[in-house]
Amino acid sequence: MSALMQKTRAPRLEIRAHLSHVWQAAHRGLAESIWSIVLIQAFSAGVAVPAIGFLFGLALSHAGLTNVTDHNIGTLLADPVADLILAVVLIVMLAAVLLQLAALFAISARQHRGRVLSVRGMVRDAARNLRVVWHPQVLILSVYLLVLAPVTGLGLFSAVTQGIAVPPFVTREYLKSPLGSAIYLAAALALVFVNARLIYTVPVMFLRRMPPLAAMRESLRMTARWRVLRVVVMIGVPAGLAWALSSGLAELVVGFTRLELDTAAVSVATGIVKTIGLVLIAWATVTAINMFVADTLGAPAAAHPERARLARVPSPTRRRWVSLAAVAVVFTVATSTSVSAALASPAQPSDTIVIGHRGFSGGGVENTLSALDAAAAAQADAVEMDVQQTKDGVWVASHDTNLLMVAGRNQNIYDMTAAEVTSTRVREGGFEDTIPTMQQYVRRAVELGMPLLIELKVTGHEHPDFVEDFLAVLDGLGVTDDETYHSLDPDVVVELKRLRPQLRVGLTIAVSRGGVPASPCDFYVIEQASFTTDFLTEAHRQGKAVYVWTVNDDDGLRRFLRSRVDGIVTDHPDRALQFRSELAGTDAVAFTVEDALGRLVP
Repeated sequence: MSALMQKTRAPRLEIRAHLSHVWQAAHRGLAESIWSIVLIQAFSAGVAVPAIGFLFGLALSHAGLTNVTDHNIGTLLADPVADLILAVVLIVMLAAVLLQLAALFAISARQHRGRVLSVRGMVRDAARNLRVVWHPQVLILSVYLLVLAPVTGLGLFSAVTQGIAVPPFVTREYLKSPLGSAIYLAAALALVFVNARLIYTVPVMFLRRMPPLAAMRESLRMTARWRVLRVVVMIGVPAGLAWALSSGLAELVVGFTRLELDTAAVSVATGIVKTIGLVLIAWATVTAINMFVADTLGAPAAAHPERARLARVPSPTRRRWVSLAAVAVVFTVATSTSVSAALASPAQPSDTIVIGHRGFSGGGVENTLSALDAAAAAQADAVEMDVQQTKDGVWVASHDTNLLMVAGRNQNIYDMTAAEVTSTRVREGGFEDTIPTMQQYVRRAVELGMPLLIELKVTGHEHPDFVEDFLAVLDGLGVTDDETYHSLDPDVVVELKRLRPQLRVGLTIAVSRGGVPASPCDFYVIEQASFTTDFLTEAHRQGKAVYVWTVNDDDGLRRFLRSRVDGIVTDHPDRALQFRSELAGTDAVAFTVEDALGRLVP
């Protein structure tokens, strides 16, 4: 019995010793690791990101563009010189990401081996790590680091890759139906699984000096079978603790604002909490990296319980801790000053209009009369709707061209007659309704006194002169000049303005990088992931309004209301209207603090 107990006890002791070693390494090298994160993030944000922006602008300029969207990207890629500049952009992005990873793993490897954390030694180790990258297989590595990992959420560690993600509008379209939700969930789980299997690629490449493909194969071996769950724990536990503590502190500060405390005290508390939150995030990152290093290099001899005591990593000098504390104080003061300035400015009611996206999905299926009624009941300022043409030339209110997701019917509207489309039952969010014609929808909006933002959708299967036909139908209803219009197709925008210059027409942009695209439009409707304050400033300079779509999360609604965009298209007009009221009401202080902490806490 004693022999059996010893056999089962030994692995436990070894795991305990292994985790203790990881904890010691991460704890004793925390100052150096955080310093590394701060410096390299500062380099990425202050040097790499502006360089990338400059080079991208240069590529656009050479291709004769001010902006690139999903409609004109072909023009950009057709220019050889622009392609060469874009290749340099990718090299800069990859170099910035690899530099950060090389430095972090160099520090963690030294902690793991019990070596002195000198600047010279860490720079030498980081340079040695980068040498292994000079390999033709780096192209495959770039796909992993610049696309696959960021899309799954693992790109947050670098300022260069933070903006790489699935656009929110794509997520929204899939999640609106059970079938779409199932497809989206399956794709998301597949991405998470692939990333979990490849998570050891970078540490193996740097620490075992393997080329990228060999490192990927080794990562697959290390995460085979149920060992992939270990990865989830290694990342999830530190990240979960950091998130829970940060969220708790943030909620505490927001709660204090309800006590009508002095604004100076609120500003300082906000700055302190944001600093603590960033330190917690850095701690979670350092701890996870140390775990990956320990798994990659294996436990050092001193980590085995039957051998000598754990190796002691030299403690950081007092000077490093003092300098790190100074950085924290500077960041706290900067954040506090920013919040104090926001609180000191007089609260003004936001003139941003709230537009119900395809009505209000909280009261009915999108683009149906019930959703329109619900938007009116919620007192939205306007309603956005989509229209497209059927096989027999009738205009109907629908966003989806194929009805599989919303009706379980694998047919395209342009292949169906109006009678077939309008008899189709659509379902969403527990509601059910039929697809109305544009005439029915517009008449109901007129009865409700609800202004419309009508999107003319182009599928490529429209009848000849479809824009004229579209306007003729509205003329018959007597509302053409009363409504507002927009389209994703730049040619439709041009045609609408040519035929009816007096109409207010907007250009809708799904994906955009660069400046404001040239267009005769009166306003832009830009997807939230592509929005920038520079875009807003430039559009306003040209006398054109900017609407942002589709903003559904509370943090996003508050942020865009504070940025004073001209309009917000949202599935939750009730929430947007509530926040707009709070901006000028008694909760303005809490609103400002919540906005300041929103980027820290999801």
